[in-house]
Amino acid sequence: GHIAKEDLILKVLEWMPTKSQMAARLRAAHNLAPRGRRVNKADNDRSFVETLVDLGTGAHVVQTVPAAFCAFMGSESFQDAVEVAIRAGGDTDTTGAIVGALAGTYYGIEQVARYADKVEEGGALRGLEVRLIASSKAVTGAR
Repeated sequence: GHIAKEDLILKVLEWMPTKSQMAARLRAAHNLAPRGRRVNKADNDRSFVETLVDLGTGAHVVQTVPAAFCAFMGSESFQDAVEVAIRAGGDTDTTGAIVGALAGTYYGIEQVARYADKVEEGGALRGLEVRLIASSKAVTGAR
């Protein structure tokens, strides 16, 4: 079953030293992320991007990981998550990659597939996807 997006970050926090800088930043991301559907998408996206900038989008891991989690938690789709993370600026390739992994896993391959052919080595990614799924099924015994 699916875990709620906002609960995922809480699960990650269970594995971290409580007083670490990363834990504090992830808690801040959890508190700052919008909840529920953003009704006026244009205005809300602008303020959401500002929230990510305030949280920090620099190249340091204590900024990119919380920013990615925040973008993911406030998203409505794979595309939404990645676009918001990129529009926030900063270390967009790292933050975009992290949020892309989170959102792709959460929203499913259907939302990611249309982008696979547009990226460098898209065919190789498709091959890796097939092998990972097969390996996962072998390990878990799933069909």
